[in-house]
Amino acid sequence: MFNDFGLDVALLGTIPIRKDADLYLGIDADIVFANDVLVPIWVPVGIELGLSKNMALILEGEIAIVDDAYHIFGGGLNFYF
Repeated sequence: MFNDFGLDVALLGTIPIRKDADLYLGIDADIVFANDVLVPIWVPVGIELGLSKNMALILEGEIAIVDDAYHIFGGGLNFYF
């Protein structure tokens, strides 16, 4: 997104809802070394739904909490081998 060198830092916690569903949240930040150092910070909130032993559906939203960040929504399938 920024086309500059950066570092990514994240801390997530998981709350089991039931046997095949987990809620997770935390804090996610990037440190971008551009002309000025940018530090966009988000609060990720998501759910992981187990569809089978080796597959899960993940839906996540990341809420921007500083001006350098932007809101993100995503989802997809994870395959575990």
